[in-house]
This record gives sequence, C-alpha cells and structure tokens, in this order.
Amino acid sequence: MTRISREAENTVNQVIVYDQSKEQADGISNEGEHAECEIRSPYVQIRVLWEELSLLGLTTEAWVMGGDFNAVTSTAERKWGRLPYRTAGNEFVNFINANALLDSTNLGFNFSWSNRRHGNSRMLQKLDRILVNKKWLDAATGWRSRILQRRFYDHSPIIGWFTSIPKPHNIPFRFKTHWIKHESLKVLVKKSWDEPLEDIPIRKTMKKLKRLKETLKIWSWETFGDLRNKK
Repeated sequence: MTRISREAENTVNQVIVYDQSKEQADGISNEGEHAECEIRSPYVQIRVLWEELSLLGLTTEAWVMGGDFNAVTSTAERKWGRLPYRTAGNEFVNFINANALLDSTNLGFNFSWSNRRHGNSRMLQKLDRILVNKKWLDAATGWRSRILQRRFYDHSPIIGWFTSIPKPHNIPFRFKTHWIKHESLKVLVKKSWDEPLEDIPIRKTMKKLKRLKETLKIWSWETFGDLRNKK
C-alpha cells in the first residue's frame, strides 16, 4: 500500500511519498521507504510535482493521496472571487487522468477552503481532497471520504473510512449456553483440565485455559456442526 502526504510551509511545498516497492524516480532523493522533493513555485513549477509522482509508477499498486493540492479541477470547485488559474487546474486534471485516479471526497461540504472573509471579498474553494485508484477501491471495500465543517482554520478536515469492516481473524472465544445441556461437556472439560502440564502456577492456568478453548472449539464443530449457517 502506498501513502502520499503533502505539507506546505510558506511558499515551499513538500511532498513525501511512502511506497512499499521503494521505487526511485529521477530528480527525487530516495531514503529508505520515502522520497522527498520540494516545489518552490505553487503555479509555475507545480507541474514538476505531478511529473515526479507519475514517474514513480504507483498506478501499478493500490494507493491513496490526500491533502491540500492548491488547485481546483473546474470552475464549479470555486465560489465567488476571480476565476481559478486555468493552467494549474488543467495540469492537475491531466495528472489525475494520466494516473487513473478518482476523487473519493464526494460527501459532506462542497468546499474545503475559505479565505475567512465576508461580503464581496469572500471566496470558497475545494482545494483539499483524497484521490485513489481503482486498486485501492478494490482492496478497501466501501471506501468513502467526507469534507467536514471548518471551525478554527481556513481548511476543512477530511476523513476517510471503510463502510465494510472486515471480520478480524482473532475472534474472542465465547462459551455457548447450549453446550451446558450436552451430557458430554462435563467429561470433556474435566479430561482437558486434568491432563498434565508443567509450568509455574500462573502460566499453567493460562495454558490450560487456552488448551481447553481449542478443545471446546473442535468438540462444538464435531457435535453441533457449523453454527454460522444455522438460524
């Protein structure tokens, strides 16, 4: 899985790419599991950012990219104020299309940034979003993301989540009440508990409980079958 984050400080945009394949592109310094590059101009040299990321070849794996991109994809993503910078928007759209990315941030508020002004000077834009590719959507069943309400800053927080949570492999053991009615349960428990086991007292008790749990699971399957398919 690949994770990309973007941090901005003054006029310098820093992009950090985390890639499990540890691939390296020309013009990006690669150290360990991350690569870094700096873009000095948010408008003239921002195309270098898209080119460097595209060269990493991340479209072959499931990946997600989120943050403040400082660009809109259309005039519909800006409300009030002057028209958006067309070149920056077109290059951002080209990057999205070239890497077969999808904007998953389609829930919540329409705009993620405000200049915090009022009246004729007010401006709203969708600068923040989460981009994913198809392999990410296939791996992350039910993936959704939402723009939340702004409270203290000019940017809105964005949250992403899975609507379908996979069942954990290590499911807690549960004693079934109908087991008590079975005549062989008491004999089974006594036989498992009385079986010799060498260790200090506290660890001996824990090991016996673990052994009994596995014994009961096998016994339940052999006696009652697969209870998950029974109503």
